[in-house]
Amino acid sequence: MDKKLNFLLLEDRHEDVEIIKRELKSKGFPCIIKHVEDKNGFISELEKFNPDLILSDYNLPAFNGLDALSFVVERKIDLPFIFVTGSINEETAVSCIQKGATDYVIKENLQRLIPAINNALEKFNSKREKVKAQNALLQTEEKFSHAFNNANIGMCMIDLK
Repeated sequence: MDKKLNFLLLEDRHEDVEIIKRELKSKGFPCIIKHVEDKNGFISELEKFNPDLILSDYNLPAFNGLDALSFVVERKIDLPFIFVTGSINEETAVSCIQKGATDYVIKENLQRLIPAINNALEKFNSKREKVKAQNALLQTEEKFSHAFNNANIGMCMIDLK
């Protein structure tokens, strides 16, 4: 990966921010991290920073990770969203995925962060390519339909079956 990616990190503990940055840097992951701690910073940087991925703690004062995820989902902002949290039980993790999170990583198990990010970006890019292909197909179908319906000569289609 040559291009540096923009990661928006919603985290209230500066120690955890440094640990996450160190983990990404130690694995040579090319990214620029914009750190925010609250709702206003999150909303502002979501618009200005143009992130490629969101990393968020689950437990935050006043504006938690689920609030951030809901904000993104409700506004149809199509970005990978990964929870990086201190502790999360299985039911909560499943609930996060069902609500639109791409993945979750426990802070005590940060070696999973890079694979989770790579997987999230791969899924996101696949989804984006699929949408592009579907749009191209629709445009081709529209052109064909327009040409067929507006031709000055008679045409018909025959199915040999």
